[in-house]
Amino acid sequence: MFTETTEVQNIPERQERLKPIIENAIKGNRMIDISTMPLEDWLVVRAMLGIGGSDVSAALNISEYKSPYELWKEKLLDVVDAKDNDWMWFGREAEDLIAKGYSRITGREVISDPNIRIHEKHDCLFVNLDRIIIDNGDGMGPGVLECKSTEYNVYKTWLESIPLNYYCQIQHEMSVTGYKWAVLAVLVGRQIKVIPIKRDDEYIEKQNLALVAWYNGYVKNVVPPERRAADFAFIDPISGTVKEADSEIEATVELLRMKQEEEKNIKKEVDDLKDKVKEYIGDDEALTNKNGELIATYKMIHKKEYVVSAKSYRELRFKKQK
Repeated sequence: MFTETTEVQNIPERQERLKPIIENAIKGNRMIDISTMPLEDWLVVRAMLGIGGSDVSAALNISEYKSPYELWKEKLLDVVDAKDNDWMWFGREAEDLIAKGYSRITGREVISDPNIRIHEKHDCLFVNLDRIIIDNGDGMGPGVLECKSTEYNVYKTWLESIPLNYYCQIQHEMSVTGYKWAVLAVLVGRQIKVIPIKRDDEYIEKQNLALVAWYNGYVKNVVPPERRAADFAFIDPISGTVKEADSEIEATVELLRMKQEEEKNIKKEVDDLKDKVKEYIGDDEALTNKNGELIATYKMIHKKEYVVSAKSYRELRFKKQK
C-alpha cells in the first residue's frame, strides 16, 4: 500500500503570508481561489479558516476516523501533515469519473469549483466542493455534488439512510453555499448510484451553532477537547510514570476482567457449535433445510499472502491475577 506522510514546513511564514488572503476574502466575496495554490498553502489555509466539510463529523464527535482532539491539534497548526495513501488517492482520482457518470445518468452539467467558499455569516465555516451541479433553468438553481465510492455490501446499508458523517458534511456544504439541494453520487463497483439529499434548514441551524461553539470554545480559546482512548494509542507514554487507580477505575478493571472471561467462554461455545455444524457437513460443500433452501456453505477459501506494514502503538495489558 502506498502511504506517505510529510510535514508542511515553514508554517509560521506561510501563516503570515496567507493571513491577508483570508482577511480580504472575508471582507470581500468570501471566496479564496485555490486553483493555483500549492498543496502546502491550501492545507494551512484550511487550518486557519476553521471547519470545512470533511471536519464536521470530527467536530461533532461522530467520526470513525478522527477524534475532536485530533481535529483540534490540526487547527492549532502545531503540525500540518501533507499525507496521502491508496484510499485518498483513489478517492481523488475517482471524483472525475463519478462526476462524469452523474452527468451521463442525469443529463445535468457539473463543474469543478476552484474556490474555498466561506459562510456568509460564520467566518469559521467553509467548504471546498467536489463539484457544482449547474443551474439548468428548472427552478432548482445550482446544487452540490458530493462524490464517494464504496463496496456494494456497504452501499446496501445506505438505502434507508446514508452514513451520518456524510449527511452532516453535505448539509454543511449546502449551508455554506446557500444551495437548496444536493446529490450524493456513489461509485459502487462499475455503477454510479445517485442519492438526492434534501436541505434541512432546521438541522443546519442547530449544526452551525454546535460547530461555531466548538471552534470558539476549543480552537480560539486554545482549550483541548477531552481526549478519547484512541487519542492516546499512538502517543509515547511518559517513561517511568505511574498513576494510582481510584475506586471507580478499580471497579471498571474488575468488570472488564469479568466480561473478558464471559467473552472467552462464549467464544468457546460458539466455536464448539461451529465445529458440530462442520462435522455434520463433512465432505459436502453446503447445508440445506428439508425444503432445499440454503442454510450454510463450507467451501475452501484461498487468501493471498500479504505483508503487514510495521507500526508502533500502545497496548493495554493486565497483570494476571493469582
